[in-house]
This record gives sequence, structure tokens and C-alpha cells, in this order.
Amino acid sequence: MAIQYQAQDSDKDIPMEPQKQTPLLFLTMDFKKEKLRIAHAVIEQCGDDMQNYTISHGTVYDHWACQLQQDFQGKIFNMKHAYNSLQDQFEEVLAANTILHHELGMARQNA
Repeated sequence: MAIQYQAQDSDKDIPMEPQKQTPLLFLTMDFKKEKLRIAHAVIEQCGDDMQNYTISHGTVYDHWACQLQQDFQGKIFNMKHAYNSLQDQFEEVLAANTILHHELGMARQNA
């Protein structure tokens, strides 16, 4: 059973996504409308997985903030992993370059 939201007449003025031409409108929305927008986004993203999740503005907002933090931490972890991998590859190339340079020097001496 998926969670469904019944739109109220008072909800008609709630933009579901920030409007590109008027970013201040999105930034100056009152907090309840912003949390409702976030709740819609979380419900839309999670779908049926949220059937046992209690939807209150606070818990949805906390869930969204926690999800954002986890995504950010995941991206940082991936960047650190990629950096370490590149550093390892650089050290391998540097070692191979040192060996080739030594071999080239030996070949010149023997020629």
C-alpha cells in the first residue's frame, strides 16, 4: 500500500520544484510549504518503500536531510578512493619510468 497525498485547495500555490526564472520565490517560501515540497520529493523518490514510514513534516525532512548527507559522504568516499587509486597508478608509472630511465642509461653505456 503506497502512501498517497490528497491535495487541498490551500496547496495549489505550493510550487513542487524551484522555478528557474524566480529563484527568490523558492527561497522565500514559508517553512511548512518547503517541508511539504520535500515530503513530495521523498515520497516520489521512495515510492512503495515508504509504506511503513510515518509521514510527518519533521520526519520526512529529517529523512531527506539524512539521505542528502549520506549521498554527500558517499561522493566524498568515492572521490577519496579515486584519488588513492590514481596515486597508486602514478607511483607505478613513476617506478616504471625510473626502471626505463636506468635501462636506457645502461644501454647507452654499452653502445
